[in-house]
Amino acid sequence: MLKLLLTNVRLTLAGTALFAFALLCYADPAWAKAAGVDVWSIRELNDELASGTARRQELDIHDEVIQRRIALKEGIVGDLLAGRLSLAEATSQFAALNLPRADAMAVIRATYPGRTDEEKLARNVIEYARLRVDDKTPPGVMARLEAEFDRLARPAATTVH
Repeated sequence: MLKLLLTNVRLTLAGTALFAFALLCYADPAWAKAAGVDVWSIRELNDELASGTARRQELDIHDEVIQRRIALKEGIVGDLLAGRLSLAEATSQFAALNLPRADAMAVIRATYPGRTDEEKLARNVIEYARLRVDDKTPPGVMARLEAEFDRLARPAATTVH
């Protein structure tokens, strides 16, 4: 008899605790969500998961595009430093890479001085190259680039008739 009474008391306490927990979840759904026990919103959770997965795929694609642009710029600068490209050619190739990215050109315009976008891009290329100069770089490369920049940035001579 005592054993039956204790079992009933335990069941009553467990039921009361469960009822209180359910009441708390109903009264404050945010608490239930924070505690991870909001089983009634599984559809919302699945939607959030699908949305997060889609966003991650978008970011992965974006990252891949950025990594590809960086690799292309590294190749251009490598050719520039090795003397296989002129500053004007490297600048033109950087411009082509930046063309689909209006934000990239906006950053270059805000960062580098110059009268034209070409001058600003050339300064960007020179800075990119300067950061990659090492002991394997042929001597005088930066002086060559600065001289090329001076010719590129020099205003065109006007003819007098």
